[in-house]
Amino acid sequence: MTACPSQKTVLNMQNDSTRPQLLTKLVCDQYGGPSDAQILIIEEESALKTFFTGVNKMRKPGIGIPNVDFSKEMIVVQCNGEKNGPAQVSLEVDEMNADEIILVQKERKTEAMGVTVMTQSFCVYKMPKTKRQIRFEKLP
Repeated sequence: MTACPSQKTVLNMQNDSTRPQLLTKLVCDQYGGPSDAQILIIEEESALKTFFTGVNKMRKPGIGIPNVDFSKEMIVVQCNGEKNGPAQVSLEVDEMNADEIILVQKERKTEAMGVTVMTQSFCVYKMPKTKRQIRFEKLP
């Protein structure tokens, strides 16, 4: 299990210091995510608990549920589905304007030595609550 030891703020791709830093990585792991690739927007505590119940089904002890103030924040969960071998994935802010926030999903394959394993990685991010549309794109 590789949980993030501390919260890490994800920087914008353009590294533009005038933009606010929106995404804070809370938890990520190579195992426990759903078998289908998906991105979830979670805006209430019960949905977050449901997600972590699924992640923790086969874990003893399980991953702790992050503390989130849903009156001010929301959660974005990036689930990468079942993959052969480990991969480092990240979600970053690509662009934002008055109407929408565009998040881009990047994946970098890591070279596994020896046996290839099946992974079901996921990352959980928090961001300020917004009424803007959130759009996702995947980089090749």
